[in-house]
Amino acid sequence: MKKAGSLGILRISIVIVAFAVLGGCGVPFALVEENYKVKPGTLAVASGTNNEACNRLAELLTQELKQRSTFRVMSQEEIGRRAPGYPYALMKESAPSLDNKNPAWVSPGNKGRIDALQAQLKTDYLFVVWGENLGRMVTTTYNQHGGANTRVSYHIDVYGRLVEYPKSKAIGYSQFHGSKGQSCCFLFRSEGEDIDIMLKNSAEKIAGKFLDITKTEKPGK
Repeated sequence: MKKAGSLGILRISIVIVAFAVLGGCGVPFALVEENYKVKPGTLAVASGTNNEACNRLAELLTQELKQRSTFRVMSQEEIGRRAPGYPYALMKESAPSLDNKNPAWVSPGNKGRIDALQAQLKTDYLFVVWGENLGRMVTTTYNQHGGANTRVSYHIDVYGRLVEYPKSKAIGYSQFHGSKGQSCCFLFRSEGEDIDIMLKNSAEKIAGKFLDITKTEKPGK
């Protein structure tokens, strides 16, 4: 598992990109059926696409849920031991938009790969998370005295699917826009550090909503 320091080598677009999930319209986590009862048990967080950002997001969310939830959360290292070759691409087909009748829909191909991974892990729940459209924007503004202020912002569209077993049913989903901005001093910090902060913020956002909705937060957390 590659750590935060290596995120700086990611290939990201330095252009304005069209994001699938815009701020204010996203869902850090929700259940398909609002009153669905999520039972305590074992849970694994899996990276949906094998790239550094997604792998790091899965690692960070694993840490959050391991520390804060009553689930018995499998480590990324244990997933790798039980499923040789992990992480690899699970979500090869794109996710549907939020206006889809079932926002937790999973294509047959993606579902087959998820089920195959769970068959090796034997957990009660598998939470697949991934990101798309990782990008960077650099904007410069000038004041009336000719002074300049440069701002760098990083963006990623974050997705997730919570699948319950043995029903093999997608019962929850995440779909929101993660971002991290930085002011004029960006030259003195690494790109990898900023991306890692953005991914950590995204993991915290998912975990907070997940724990609230599922009522699985540890006492005192």
